[in-house]
Parts: sequence; structure tokens; C-alpha cells
Amino acid sequence: MKKCFPLVVVALLGLVLVSCTEKEDDPQNNYSFNSADPHFDEGVELMWLIWKLADLSYYDFNHYCIRSINESADAYFADMKGHLAVSLAKSIANEYGVGYDAVAAFGLHLTFSKKGEISFNPAFTEGGDSHFNCWPEKEKMRMLAAVNDFYQQSNFHEWYLSLEPMQQQAISLFNKVNNVDYGWFSRFFGSAFDDMPTQIVLSFLLAGHNFGCSAIMENGKKLLSPVINIYQMSSTNVNGYSSTSTPSVLIHEFCHPFCNPLVDKYWSSMEDKASKVFTRVADQMKAMAYPDPNTMMHETLVRSCTIRYLMSHLSLTEQEKARNKNMYIQSEENKGFMMVRTLVDVLEIFEQQQAQYATLDDFMPEIIKAVNAYEPVIYNGKHDQYTYPSTPNLLPGLFSVSPTQKVQFTKSNLYWNGKEWRFEANQMNYPVDWDPNHVSHFYWTATAASAYAKTYVSPGNTVNDRFFCDGSDDAHCLTVEGVSGLRVLSDTENGEIEYLLYQRTNAQNLFRFPVEIKGVGDCLIIAPDNYSGSIDISYDETSWATAEAAGLVCLAPDGLRKGASIERKAGNEGFYWSGNPLDKDGAFMLCFSAGMIYHYPNYYSPRNCGLSIRLVKDVAE
Repeated sequence: MKKCFPLVVVALLGLVLVSCTEKEDDPQNNYSFNSADPHFDEGVELMWLIWKLADLSYYDFNHYCIRSINESADAYFADMKGHLAVSLAKSIANEYGVGYDAVAAFGLHLTFSKKGEISFNPAFTEGGDSHFNCWPEKEKMRMLAAVNDFYQQSNFHEWYLSLEPMQQQAISLFNKVNNVDYGWFSRFFGSAFDDMPTQIVLSFLLAGHNFGCSAIMENGKKLLSPVINIYQMSSTNVNGYSSTSTPSVLIHEFCHPFCNPLVDKYWSSMEDKASKVFTRVADQMKAMAYPDPNTMMHETLVRSCTIRYLMSHLSLTEQEKARNKNMYIQSEENKGFMMVRTLVDVLEIFEQQQAQYATLDDFMPEIIKAVNAYEPVIYNGKHDQYTYPSTPNLLPGLFSVSPTQKVQFTKSNLYWNGKEWRFEANQMNYPVDWDPNHVSHFYWTATAASAYAKTYVSPGNTVNDRFFCDGSDDAHCLTVEGVSGLRVLSDTENGEIEYLLYQRTNAQNLFRFPVEIKGVGDCLIIAPDNYSGSIDISYDETSWATAEAAGLVCLAPDGLRKGASIERKAGNEGFYWSGNPLDKDGAFMLCFSAGMIYHYPNYYSPRNCGLSIRLVKDVAE
């Protein structure tokens, strides 16, 4: 049946729309190492779309899927939830535990003919893929037949083609940060990595997960095929990666095909100790879909090897390296991977003595000794208590906004009560109606008079005017509730907002969007530099108090103002001024909406639109 569907809107300036091409008979038979362009795989998206429709509670598509794509899929496939493929997904998941990487692997094994017929790709050797082998044999063929019918009835291919502009944008952005030193894998693991075919597969529908898939090809070679979720996009970046911050998730997923077989090969020698450790962190592991001690050890070795990669590629002083190493380790320990510190240290010895070992496999007896010598400690799962400057009306965390400058954020957004500047009562507060005595959406002008809160009046302004000064500070800063020297972050090429979100050390783990806090959804959360906890997808009163005490900043989705009208989906979209003008009529801003974050150079606003203000104070360490 022919279906009408809402097109996914790409709100990125300068995007070139490309024509959709006809599917090839066998698009997966040609591979090249470290291909210049990762690609999207129709089979992976098809399988995860079916798993999305199965509505399994442990997948969170609402928070880990770009909103426009999520909403488009819900609308387009609303009448397919009763299809056999969806009911099979539910029963196979519940009865056999098939999910996560097994779903991605099934999709990677699919190939499409020009007639739209789907079959298993003959380029793969049956039984060579541990992820694909999670499927019971009798269910593989049942699901394949159901998937064929689903594909035809739903017109999935038509919907998939509608995503091509966003796919091309994601590929282009990902390529800019794919600066991985692939030669490290051969040097570290001692395997002929350079001779292994690889493909990097991107996906919009993995519900926040990434998978280190691999398969044995008909020529006997192992195909490495990490599948990477694209769950947020800005005009310049995907998932918080930057060219100066290696996407550690890619290193992580490429490590799995090396590490998992080593753990399995020596499992009997470490099973007892791993099982004892697992009992202490079982709830945390299972919440991350790591259901048993063996899987926990896969992840522990992978994460330890990833840290060794990061440490070997840091151009820092020894003191700075030690601080970063501890930060990386603490981040994993907070997630429950208690033996990471032990493994990172023993792997450092391996690197120092590598002339004695042809492969990491040869060193595994030493790793086993370290595992078995490990003495579990009680893990409380709490955030580390950091020592931050304590100043009233400022949050405690320190945030790098350039290689040499750190700031603290004010405790909440700015507002004008008709007489003076004030801070909102908490970080989630924002008005939904116009109140001249409580103005939280401001015009961008060069003065801070009372009229400033209501009207766009700035006689004689120039493009060099900085956003707002109170007339008492040559640095164009405000004094609010006793805190002086407050300003707005800059937003230029390589500016402070870009550095904060994408370029500081460990940047990809220090912000998250969207997040729900005490019922307020679609918040942008930014963590301090040395925050080693995880940023959750939702917080209640108690958990947010703990997170805020550790320095987490919340930018609320408070819409914008035109005249006396609060517009643009207050509660769904956030708009915050930067300190940089575009020209005499406009200025740059930070915007977050529909699962994506936008800022310089593509996002700016007329100065007579009312946007929110979050101030910072420079800190001298």
C-alpha cells in the first residue's frame, strides 16, 4: 500500500540534498579497511525499527533517538505494530533473550535485491558471528520471512530513503572526527588488523547503544563492523565528538572483536573471581544490558584497553596524564567496572614489555593473575565528592571554555523583577506567560536599563557591542545578587560554547540531551571537567539534588519571546544568547531542539527576540 508520511525536517543550514539511489543487489560484498566514509545500513535500521515497534521496556528510543526521526517512525509505522515480525520480535526477545548486538548482527547479515527481496548475505560464513549465533536457528528463518513481508507491506524503503539528507549530514560530521590511529590495534593486540576488512555502520535507531559486531567472511577473514548510534546532532558535530577529542566509543567497539575471544578463551581461569565481583555490581551491570559475569569481563577488558589507547595518544605532561588516567578510571568505576584500575595498570606493564610478547594473547596469563589477585571492595555507586570553589549563587563545578580559561555557572537563569537583576529559584524555572515583573527572556542590546527587559532600544549600537553591560564594568559584565563579573559565553568558530561541548577533555561524556529533571523534559545537562559519574536520562528530587551538588548545570527548554508572547514550544526547545553579535540586527545563540544542538555559525536570532540568559564567572585556578 502507498503511504503518506511526515518528512523528516533537517534544520541545518547549508545542507546539500542529494538524490536517492537505487539499491544494489548485494551492497555488502565489498569492504575496505578504514573506509573514508562510514555508511548507514538498511538492514540494521529495518531490524531496529521492528524492535522499536515491539515496545520492549528496556529500550529507550524516546531519549536516545533524534526526535524528528523518532516521531516520523511512530507516525509512518503506526499501523504495523500488529505485524507478525513485531510479535516475533517480542516473543524471541522474551523467550531467548535475543536483543542488542544480536539485532544489529541480524540486520548486517541481510542483503536486498533490486526487487526488494531480502535474504542472508552469502558473503558471511554461517556460524562465524557470535552475535548472529545468539539467534536460535529455527527463529532465523521465521524472522527472515516475516521481515520480508514487513518490508513490503510497510514501504520501509520509502521511509528509509527519506532519511538520506540526515544520513549524509551524519556521515559528513562523523568523518570529521574519525581521526582514530588504526595502526594502534596491530601494535597493541599483535593481530594483523591492517589486513582485516572493516566497515563502520552508523544508525539512528539503536536506542543509545553501540555494538562491536564482527563476522567471518567466506574468504576466511574476520570483518570488523562496529555499529554506532547517532542519537544527537548539531550543525557541526554528532554525539559530542570533536576532531580534538577522539571518539572513544569507536575505539571501544573496535576492541570488542579482539577482547571478547580472549576472555572466552581463558574464562575458566577467571570465572570464579569474576563471578564474586559480579555479585556486588549485578544491578548496575544488568541495567546496562550486561547480564552475567562473562559479559562484564568482556566490557572490563575492552574499557581497560580503550583507556590504554587514550593514554598513549595524549600530548600532556606526566602530571596531566596521571590526572586524566584517574578520571577515565573513575568514570568506569562509577559505572560498576571495579577491576578496570587493576587491568589498566597491568596493561601498562604489557606495553612496557611488549618486546617479550608477540600478542596480547601471550600476555593473558599475567592478566589472569591480576584478575585473581583482585580483592573486591564495597562499591557504593555514589558520585565522588569534589573540592570546588564555594561561592553563593554559583554552582560548584569548574568548566573549561578554552585551553586556558575555566568558569563557574550561576545557580540558575537570569531574570529582571522590574527593579533589579535576580536569579531564578532553581535551574528548571522558566516563565510560560509574559510578566513585566518577572522577565526571563531578554533582547540582545548594549544596555541594561529597565527598558532593556521589554523593548529593543539600543541607540548607536555597533557590531562590536557585547551583550549586556550594566554601565559599571568595562568588561561588559553584570553584578547579580552580590556576584560581580558575570558574563555570557562567546560563540564563535573555536569559541567557548564549542570548546565546552566538544573540545575539552572527555567532552563526549560531559553533556547529555535530552534529560528530564523533576518532570521538566528536554533539558541540556553539562557536567564539570572532572565529573566522573554518569549523566542519567531522568532525575527525581533526590537524585537531582545529588547531581547538582556535584556541579551539574541544567539549561531548561524555555522557548523564546516575541513581544509579550512566549513562543517556540516552551518545555520542548531551549534558546540561550551568546555574547557575540552577527551584525547590528542579529546575534548568535545556543539552541537545542528535537534531539539536536545548534550554535555558531548556523544559528543566530534577531536581537529583538527574547532569549534566555545563563551567566558564568571566570575563575583563576
